[in-house]
Amino acid sequence: MNKTYVLMSVKILWLMVAITTNAREISKTKNFNKKTSFLGQCKRYDPKLNACARRVFNEIKEQLVHGIPELFLPPFEPLRIPEIKMNQDTGGVCMQSSYKDIELYGLTDFTVKELDFDLVNTKLKTILEFPKIRMQSLYTIDGKIMMLPIVGAGPCQANFTNVELDVNILCETVSIENQVYLEVKDIEVHYEVGNVTMHLIDLFNGDKALSESMNQYINDNWKILSEDLRPLLEKALREFIKSSSDKLLTVYTYRDLLPE
Repeated sequence: MNKTYVLMSVKILWLMVAITTNAREISKTKNFNKKTSFLGQCKRYDPKLNACARRVFNEIKEQLVHGIPELFLPPFEPLRIPEIKMNQDTGGVCMQSSYKDIELYGLTDFTVKELDFDLVNTKLKTILEFPKIRMQSLYTIDGKIMMLPIVGAGPCQANFTNVELDVNILCETVSIENQVYLEVKDIEVHYEVGNVTMHLIDLFNGDKALSESMNQYINDNWKILSEDLRPLLEKALREFIKSSSDKLLTVYTYRDLLPE
């Protein structure tokens, strides 16, 4: 069963690799421009700062389909990732797996449930809701789930519904060459998923009975043991968010982001 959440963790790690890799390349391009219309729209001491930030967030969401180089964000609809390889040995899961031609859909269709700036403590809290995230890729797997062997290679499809991501980012101000920047000090991440359905095609060398049995087992039991991988997933999300935030906060000053 843990296999379902393993693949969910893979999905999140795919996001991490894709965004950080693309951000690294974007920052090197000659066409990179520090000025962007998304930044500086909201004033730091505006009583309606949170409402302004929510509006800007929604503007950014609309542009994510094609990507936003100024914010180190690649195209998100779909988010394409060439290949990811993983060795997994957590709890009842022990296996080697690789995934190619990965495509993720639905990452731009989110709702900002909450967005709150605490300027006194330089802290940001946001809650995002994703109605549905769809994934497709080519996979190879060899290992065991709860002592049950799993092996196969072929197309993989998965749907994640009612995903809620709760993020708290604590920053501190630092002075560099007479400019004030924000620096991430701590990140807390929590997520919830309403349901996961998955289908691994051609498991067990195409044995239809074994393949259907394993897929049914995964989909019937994903929630029972899902907590086993929560620490791994939330750690992966924290690292991804910090990496992305560090890139943004290194380029833009506090005044660029939130003018006084």
